[in-house]
Parts: sequence; structure tokens; C-alpha cells
Amino acid sequence: VTRGRLDRLRLTDFLRSVREEGRPLLVLSPSAIERYLGCPYTWFVQSRLAPSTLDEQFGPREEGSFVHAVFAAFYEALADVGCGRVGERPWAEDERLLGEVFHAQVQREKQKEPGNGRYVAVSSAEGLHLRRLYRLMANSLRRQARFAPGFKVAGNEVAINVEDGVDYAGVRLRGCADRFDVNEEAGRFMVIDYKGSVESGYNVATKKGDDEPVLPEHPQALMYAQALRERMGALHCAGALYLGYRAKKDKDMVNGVVDGAVLDDEAFISKSNRASLSFDALLDAVEALVAEGIAGLAEGRIPQQPRWKGACTYCPVPDCERRLS
Repeated sequence: VTRGRLDRLRLTDFLRSVREEGRPLLVLSPSAIERYLGCPYTWFVQSRLAPSTLDEQFGPREEGSFVHAVFAAFYEALADVGCGRVGERPWAEDERLLGEVFHAQVQREKQKEPGNGRYVAVSSAEGLHLRRLYRLMANSLRRQARFAPGFKVAGNEVAINVEDGVDYAGVRLRGCADRFDVNEEAGRFMVIDYKGSVESGYNVATKKGDDEPVLPEHPQALMYAQALRERMGALHCAGALYLGYRAKKDKDMVNGVVDGAVLDDEAFISKSNRASLSFDALLDAVEALVAEGIAGLAEGRIPQQPRWKGACTYCPVPDCERRLS
């Protein structure tokens, strides 16, 4: 047995696929693609072997799912009262609404079966952590009230199903985009992906002397932006962004890439976040880079090949000789 090689197993036989014009297309989510791009072996261990711990966790993965659910419920409830963004009514009303959906989600977590990724505080320390999380989310919403004022939240937990027939980089896409915002007057939309922290690895760099993009460590939002283009009709994409709900400063809340012609004066956006070529061209170029990066997956290749340090952070193989962190 050699780590990183499958000598007696056709990996593609164990992956979901659909037939398109007589040829099989693998079915993958943007998160799985991103993980494979980071390190094919990490993807294989996490997604196909899927090791699990004996105990339930109260960690970043469970917290992330909880936060996503709360933000989605908050913005859906906000839409029910005729508001498309925070700040259209007094903050006290929005804060009260956040409290209601936050505590409702706490109760829903308690009703989940053990082992299903539930986020339940069972100690005083975890209870304090949960209360601190509420304050972090409240602070994030107050910042979101000042971000991209021309845009309104138009969709939460937007599903892309296999039946939708969305192909990306040579695979059939499935997944769920956290959120998309729309500026009807400007004819633009942008994709928002929630993260705890967005300090590095989320923007698209370019090679010196030209406009050729370099594949970012986290291309997931760009994948969703490309996948939603047809669904958005006449609206053009203005950004594929990551929103860090743990940010302590305005400049730390948003990362990713935007069309500078639309969000040129946005205080939360730095120069490194502005695309150096047209946004449609950028989405096409990144898709081509992703296709190149995952070409080996269809052939069953799973080498130990971390492309950046962060790919090893949550890898469950601590004794990997290629480990970067």
C-alpha cells in the first residue's frame, strides 16, 4: 500500500456522476472542488474515507453551520417585514429580530440527533462562547448595514441541484450559496459567503506585468458567481465576496474580488480586492484554472500535494510527510 495511490480501486466508480451527451460527468460541490485544489489527498481522506471522532464537537465547523442558519433566518425574517438590508429601520428592531432567530436556532440545535453536527453548549464555558458569538454576529450586522448600500439581500441558502444542469470546469455542480445581493438600479448582483475570518487567501492575485489571474486559495465564491450568472438573467456579477463575522474592524470584514467600476468607493474594499480585468472575463479565467486543477480527479489521482499552507490546517492525516502546517 502506498499513500496517495489507489492501485486496486477505480475512484471514479465511487463518485456520483450523471451522463451528459453519452459521457459521464462527475458531480461535485464547490467546497469539494476547493478542497481537492488545496490537496487531493486531504480531499480523499476527508470526503471519501470520512473519518469521524468518537465525541461530538463544539468547534469551528459546527459554529459555522449555526451562524449560516442564523443569518439566513434573520434575512428571511427581515424580508418578511419588507426590508432588504439592515439599517432600513431602527437598529433596536433589527437587534431584537436577531435575538429571536438566534435563540430559536439554539433550540433547534437541541432537537437534533447526536452526531449530526449539532451546536449545543453543554458547559458553562461553551455557554459563554455562545453568548459571545451572539455579540459578534450583532456587531457584524451593524457593519453590514454600512456595506454596499446600493445592494439588498435577494437570496439566502440558494441551492444548486444536480437537476439544474449547471456544469462548471467539466463537472456537474451541486451545492448551496450562502447569499446573493442585488442592486437593481445598477443591474448587478454579488455572491456572499460567510466565514469566521477572511484575513488571507481570498482575493485573486494577478501575475506581474499582465492581467492573467492566479487561482486563489479559496475560489468557492467565484464558482458560485459563475454558476448563478445564467439564473440572474440580465444582471451582471459585481463581486464574489467572503464576509468574516468575527471581524473586529471594518477593513477585516470583507475579502474576495469585486468589479471596481461598481464598488470603487466602497470603504470595506481594498485595492487588492478589485478585479484587474472585466468581471465576466475573470469568472471565465478562474473556471479555466479550476478545470486545469481538478483534471486529475476524473483520472482518480489523489497525490499528497498541498498547494498552500492552509490546505493542511484541518487535514486528518497528522503524519503526512508533505504537511505544511
